[in-house]
Amino acid sequence: MVIARHCPPWVRQTLEDSCWAAVLEAWSLVDPRLPTLMQQPLIDHLGEGPTGGITPERKIPPISRAYGLAWAAHRSGEAVGYIRRNLPTSHLFVAYSNGTFLHSVLVYRLRDNDVSFMDPYDGHYKNRPHSWLEAKGPFVMMRKP
Repeated sequence: MVIARHCPPWVRQTLEDSCWAAVLEAWSLVDPRLPTLMQQPLIDHLGEGPTGGITPERKIPPISRAYGLAWAAHRSGEAVGYIRRNLPTSHLFVAYSNGTFLHSVLVYRLRDNDVSFMDPYDGHYKNRPHSWLEAKGPFVMMRKP
């Protein structure tokens, strides 16, 4: 089984922790239901400190309200099921644990054994096995209902 949405454009994060803003920019450029968002204004408005990061607990709720997104937090082992249920109708913003901090990517395809996403760290597409993603929890995910 393959669930696929249009590939988002490559958008590279401009600051050390601005992956969230780069994901929102890429998503807005591929989904006409979102207004066009640009990384720097997002960072200027919502970023915390010189690296452009956000505290998900404080910033994800207002981001989701501002752009009509639904968000949810999940534990390890719940990501693929959430993606399978929601990818048919929306790209997915997925923030996962990358050691001591969260990293955000934009998921656009799910296959039987792997998940595909645009990674703003280097601004390229990546594929990883389901097991790789599931081990990265906890997660914060957003979708366009």
